[in-house]
This record gives sequence, C-alpha cells and structure tokens, in this order.
Amino acid sequence: MFVTNQERKGTGYYEFQFCKNKNPLKLGKINNSKIKYWVEDSISIVDEEFDEFYKEYGKIFECAILSNGKKGFDNYGINYYDISTTKDILAKLRNKNDKNNLILIDFLEKAINDYNGFYILGL
Repeated sequence: MFVTNQERKGTGYYEFQFCKNKNPLKLGKINNSKIKYWVEDSISIVDEEFDEFYKEYGKIFECAILSNGKKGFDNYGINYYDISTTKDILAKLRNKNDKNNLILIDFLEKAINDYNGFYILGL
C-alpha cells in the first residue's frame, strides 16, 4: 500500500512527510513555508488506494490541523499532526493490530521520536 519516494511513479499520491519544521504552527495555522514535496524519507500512497485506506482508517486521521487553523482532513491541502496527535493515532493503529500498517507504524514512531509530528500532503 505505501511506497517510498523512489518507488513512486507520477504525482497522484498522498504524501506522508515528517514535520522537520521547529515552528509548524503560526498563529494557530500551518506554517507551510518550509514544506517541500516528494522528500526522500516520506512515504506515499496512490490516490486510488488511499480511498480504501480512508474508508478503514479515516476517522483516525480526521484530527489534523488544517491550513486555516481548523481541525479535520483536507484531501487537497496540508494536514498537520503534532506529536500528541501522532501518539494518539499510533495507539489506535496498534489497537487495530493490522500487519499491513507496519510501514505506517514505523513512520509514526519516527515522527514522534525524531521530528515534530508529520504531515499528510493531499493531491
């Protein structure tokens, strides 16, 4: 389901990217000045597979901070998950005990331990 940036073909993907920005929020909104697309350590999921992923796990990811400062999920924009929210998502994914999500679980652990959460960058 998830592919590395090197395995990606084309641009019809949702990109899960580490938040390396020390100040990801500016006045409650996403500070997107440092976001670059298709970075080497991100993981991606093709849009058709994301539909299936979202049917199964969407409620877990509808807690992002959006570029307008509200919470939800934007298919076409930047979705930011801080460390606290990432920990909650990780716990919920572990409770599902789905071995298909091992790549995502590893990604989330690194987002918590090494970075300031993560982004899902929409189409």
